[in-house]
Amino acid sequence: MYLVIFVILFLGSYIRPKKHYIKLNKKYDIANMYLTTVCVALMLISAFRYNTGRDFHTYTSTLLYLKTGKSLSWLNYEPGFMLLYKILAPFTKSGQIIIVVSSAITITLFCISLKEHSVNVCQSLFLFYALYMYCMSFNLIRQFIAIGIINVSMWYFRERKLPKAMLCILVAAMFHSTALLCVPFYFFQTIKMKFRVIVIIVLVSLVLFGFYDQIVSFILSFIPKYARYLNAEGSSSVFNIAVLLVTLAMLLYIREGHLYQPDEIKTLNFFISAALFCLIITVFTVKIVYFARASYYFFTISVYSIPYCWKKLKGRKEYFFARIVTMVITAMLFIHLLRANSGSVVPYQFWDFKSL
Repeated sequence: MYLVIFVILFLGSYIRPKKHYIKLNKKYDIANMYLTTVCVALMLISAFRYNTGRDFHTYTSTLLYLKTGKSLSWLNYEPGFMLLYKILAPFTKSGQIIIVVSSAITITLFCISLKEHSVNVCQSLFLFYALYMYCMSFNLIRQFIAIGIINVSMWYFRERKLPKAMLCILVAAMFHSTALLCVPFYFFQTIKMKFRVIVIIVLVSLVLFGFYDQIVSFILSFIPKYARYLNAEGSSSVFNIAVLLVTLAMLLYIREGHLYQPDEIKTLNFFISAALFCLIITVFTVKIVYFARASYYFFTISVYSIPYCWKKLKGRKEYFFARIVTMVITAMLFIHLLRANSGSVVPYQFWDFKSL
């Protein structure tokens, strides 16, 4: 099923998002109609899955515990998600409702974000799936609500609207505390990313990598609940790193070649900052696998930056090379994570509605 969806979205990525209006509805072009249709389909697949995703039963049983009045003092869930539980508890006999509602929230947020921020919604929708973001949302339920909120508020980061950006980060952190990592990124992306500055940042990152243990001990003195993550074995996907390196190379090529319009410089620098920041964090997953959770906030920006690069390179001899390389690495990333069953998304089971 997952590979069939991959192929369908790959073919759909070739839809041209121009004003080919459908006569019965002149408000939407064919690309936006496609976006809406696919997002509804993905939402239904996500909402009515059963026992799919590593923490599926944890989330569904917690709702039932709350309904029966059992203590949830053992939970470390953030207040926003607990409020969602409390709102839903009186209206259901099944814990499946939390999966339905959280899926609807996540996919809706990404659908809005793609429509608002992508230069090609069809390509971005394919990348959202092909970069394994959609499948990971089956497991990281709370975090992907937070990531969706950050994606929708991307404009505030790019335009450096500090109060609004911080407010969105706080709202996202109500669902998953890792959203607070977007605070240092906000200030990181205000740096002028000249080539010399990028080299300095990379060198500083290498020094920090060398003092990793000391830095983590300092951080855990403030947030000790994440100490359990230190026992997880580190792993870093070479495919994630390859995607980020190719994306960063394309972005720098566009900037140094002046292949952008003057009013696009903020967007271009924002994409460069996100790719570099994500690359640094992803490399740190060599030490601890849970750094991958932090990287998702910035890795999802590839969904917007890659189509932007393709658009700027189109018509040049570099275009086909850049696109083929990106697509090959993306396909390898998806197949690698699917075969490894990352997030426990295989086998997919459909809910039978018996407990409704």
